Amino acid sequence: MIPTSFRDSRALWLLLLFDRILKRAIVWGQLCPAKVLPFLSCKVTFNRGASWSLFDYGSDYSFYLLTFLITIFLCGFAWYVHKRAEDDCDTFGEMLVLVGGTSNLMDRFLYGGVVDFIHLSYGRWSFPIFNFSDVYIVIGVCMMLYNAFYEE
Repeated sequence: MIPTSFRDSRALWLLLLFDRILKRAIVWGQLCPAKVLPFLSCKVTFNRGASWSLFDYGSDYSFYLLTFLITIFLCGFAWYVHKRAEDDCDTFGEMLVLVGGTSNLMDRFLYGGVVDFIHLSYGRWSFPIFNFSDVYIVIGVCMMLYNAFYEE
């Protein structure tokens, strides 16, 4: 059964643990084969901006400001999720966003940038490098949008 509330989704934090262990192994060079499949490779980057390196101006000031804003957002979002959970709303998508956002925020403090390593490409086409936390966030946002349109 898929957990649907804040109280039922504690197991989601295992995703955070998985992401943390995987990123640590990659940063330490213990894991990251160059080519996994013809369209999937591992390229380690440290993203100091937001999605797809937006707002990465190359300065420490912009990095610290963005990290501060992300921290404030995640704290406010956690409060929002808690309030929705008190109303017995489906918060599974929100929890995925919190898990992914928390792991990426931890990267900022531990490594000075978000550890991205999954690279999808085919021929001349190349998708921006990302990580599992980014996947959690995207799936969570999609679930939130679905719930916003179809929730009673």
